[in-house]
Amino acid sequence: MVRLPNRMRPRGKYRKFSPGLDLPSWFYYDLKGIDEKFFLVYHKHNVMWEDILNEYEGELDNTRFIINHKFGELNFGLVTSSNGDGKPDPDNHWHLWRMCDPHGWAHIVKIEDDHGEYLNLLVRRLYLQAKFADKYGHLAWNRKLEDDQDAVRIQMQNDRDDLQNQIQNENKWLVKRAKENYDRGIINPTRPQKDIIFSGGGVNTKRSKITRDITDKEGGLITGINE
Repeated sequence: MVRLPNRMRPRGKYRKFSPGLDLPSWFYYDLKGIDEKFFLVYHKHNVMWEDILNEYEGELDNTRFIINHKFGELNFGLVTSSNGDGKPDPDNHWHLWRMCDPHGWAHIVKIEDDHGEYLNLLVRRLYLQAKFADKYGHLAWNRKLEDDQDAVRIQMQNDRDDLQNQIQNENKWLVKRAKENYDRGIINPTRPQKDIIFSGGGVNTKRSKITRDITDKEGGLITGINE
């Protein structure tokens, strides 16, 4: 089991990470290969956190979220409760935190899934982040993430606009054709047809189907004009 550093957090019972049981061992060691200061923290409860968490509560008029030990758990932030009964909102996920000595703990990412493909993608993303930050700094990486998110939002909006335009253009064509037919007095179905099932008699006789035009008298059932 992997223990968390004791610095900048209250003492108390918490769930320790077990490589190979909680998450694959290769995933844990890949994380440590990227950054030795990466640690996996289990969030039993949903919490709100600051960019950097430690034991500093802030001023009275400018309070901060802190790491605490409440509801029988070590909570990296303020435990939320939205049910009106005072019970904590559940989370039940592992989160990746970084020990940023001497400042405190920084949240990196929530581990949403234990599927190998997802974990592998997450490791590659964190590796890219580490290399990018080493070369250009953490602020540049944050700006890159914001730019990527903006690009995705813009592309999604463009896709929605294109789809809406296609629908509008199709509707314009249908409305125009309907108006032209109405102006020409074409308001009844054009050559409506019906299927007729018939057989030659007998229990085992094969049934056949033919399609023919509906007569004027039959058409009254469709157009509402009874003759």
